[in-house]
Formats: sequence, structure tokens, C-alpha cells
Amino acid sequence: MPYVIVSIGGQEVDRRPVADVMVIGRASDAQIRVHDSSMSRRHCIIEPLGTQWFARDLGSKNGTSLNGRNIHSEKLEHGDMLRIGRTKIQFLVTKFEAAPPRAKRQSERPEEPGGADGHHGLSDTSLDLSSTRLPLPQPKAPK
Repeated sequence: MPYVIVSIGGQEVDRRPVADVMVIGRASDAQIRVHDSSMSRRHCIIEPLGTQWFARDLGSKNGTSLNGRNIHSEKLEHGDMLRIGRTKIQFLVTKFEAAPPRAKRQSERPEEPGGADGHHGLSDTSLDLSSTRLPLPQPKAPK
């Protein structure tokens, strides 16, 4: 069964098997939903036709390219690369392989922030500010 690898900026963001028609776009009902402002809500589809697979642009504003060529509808082969906006989608016809574990980035928060006693650097006291009124900002006087 074929599968796709979705990458943005060289970073893999999704990997999934392709079993039926898959809509690619920003819409909430797209099977492959990507937050890419240069992608249409329903940008293109990957669809089976007999035993072959095709990529078809759905009239998107910015178009769909396959291996560097703009397409309307084109047969997909193992290793083909779709480019939709800033997103790349590689089509693979082989046994599905799960994504390798992601290396922990320094910008990610630690899994267990705090000590073994369960305290996280916060004091046991709390402040009730519900009755505190904060001053409202006032417009500057004209000069």
C-alpha cells in the first residue's frame, strides 16, 4: 500500500498510508490538512484509478507541481515529489514505514519540569486578585 511523507521546510510533519482518495489542503475536512497560507482549502487530491495512483489539482490559485513541473492531473510513481505551496509531499509505493522517533529539540519543554516531590518551583500561597481593580488606560492629551 502506498504512503506519503509530508514535509514543510525540510521537517517531516506527517506520514500516512494512502488507501483511498485523499484531499490535501487547509480545510478542516481534508484528509491531509496543512497550515500553509499558500495552499488552497481544497488544493489537490491523490486518487486511485484502477491499480494506478494520480495527483490532481483542484483548480488551486497557486497550482500543484510534480517533480518540478506544474500539473493538472498526473500519474504518480514511487518516489515522486508533489510541491504545494511551501509543502512537499513524497509519494512512496512500498510497505508503510512509521516515522523515526523525533530527536528532542532544545526548544521543547522538559517532560517533567520540577523535582521528584511534585513541586514545580511554585509556592503554596496563592493570591486572590478577583476584587482588585486595575486602572483603565487613558488617552493622551493632545499637544
